[in-house]
Amino acid sequence: MTKAESDAVLQLISDEEYGAAVDKFLAGRMTPQTAFDGATSVVFNCGAGALEWTWATAIKAAEYDLAGTRLLSTAVTQKGKVLAGLVARRKDEARLISQGIYASGGAGATMPDPAMADGILERGERGPSVLQLQHRLIAAGYKPGNPDGIFGYGTQSAVLAFQRAKGLQADGFAGPKTLAALAA
Repeated sequence: MTKAESDAVLQLISDEEYGAAVDKFLAGRMTPQTAFDGATSVVFNCGAGALEWTWATAIKAAEYDLAGTRLLSTAVTQKGKVLAGLVARRKDEARLISQGIYASGGAGATMPDPAMADGILERGERGPSVLQLQHRLIAAGYKPGNPDGIFGYGTQSAVLAFQRAKGLQADGFAGPKTLAALAA
């Protein structure tokens, strides 16, 4: 089998088996691509039953930081012995889920998110960072509308309400201070 053939087979089984299991588990929830990819990697390594574990429940609830934290100590042993390779794999998957960082030969590479190019999210922008903002607003009790990764008027209104409640400059832009307050 050539490398191209093995890559094609891996892509096929990822789409039809591992990714399909994650997709079914998430039941149409909007999830950042990095969280989906991290979950698919865990399912590839541990089987679809891993979607019943607490890290997966956290992903389903859009609690990506919690999912990453829980994953760090999940499925890292064999016959009671901690294996360094499994620890490294879970660390890479956790970083992918919680921070959006893909591992590449041991060095992390963040997939570009144009919405965060200037460190500020604002009306009209789209992408995984906007989706994460929307989920965090919902978790904090605000209503940005349907979490779809699009920073529209509903998201702007929720950001303004959050900023006012937290004593931040109420400008409707999700800049570093607003994002940090939401992450806390």
